[in-house]
Amino acid sequence: MKLDDVVATYGFGRQKDLKKMGEDHEEVSRVVNDLVKRRGVLLLCSKCETSHNDATHMTEHINMHHKSELPSTLLEGSDQQERRQKETRLIRVIWTCVMSSCDPGLRIQQVRLVTKQLTKELKKVTEESHELDLFIKTADLIGGLIARRTSTGSQFWCRRCQRRVEQGVRGVQVHLTRLHTEQVGAWGRELGRQGTQLEELLSDGIKVLRGRSTGVDEKAL
Repeated sequence: MKLDDVVATYGFGRQKDLKKMGEDHEEVSRVVNDLVKRRGVLLLCSKCETSHNDATHMTEHINMHHKSELPSTLLEGSDQQERRQKETRLIRVIWTCVMSSCDPGLRIQQVRLVTKQLTKELKKVTEESHELDLFIKTADLIGGLIARRTSTGSQFWCRRCQRRVEQGVRGVQVHLTRLHTEQVGAWGRELGRQGTQLEELLSDGIKVLRGRSTGVDEKAL
């Protein structure tokens, strides 16, 4: 058997993001390993006792509900752009750590034979990584129109309408589709999603926006 006949079952993530994070990657990995338990294809959060079917939605869960358990220095920056870049990198690193989680019931997990089935699985991982990028890009697009407020009260503010948007994620989605139809249509063409797929992507993008640590104070709006 040649070396090229086997491949590691972990580490499919973005190595450049891991390198940029340096030693902090080990801390993120430790937190994720404590939180995430894999049972076959199912991902379980040991603290919340919730389950997720893929790494992207588990990453979204960690980013929204367990970010406080990660070192605050990971998101520090000299300006909002640098902090946003670090936050995007952190999300991708969390995703990579989630992908690396394993089922303790399996005795051999280090390598697998390169087969047609594994090739399909690697393709699925690549597609899921692309999906995560879509979530982040959607949040960036929505963030140009909708601000996440750091003050108490309503979580969101529409920059164009100069008004609060109530009722959380669903309220933002309804506001966008009813009052900013042309903008949403343009986003759909840019993201390559229409109809129900675009609605689901908008919902996930708003959740990513809500989970970001960088918001806008109401006095600045």
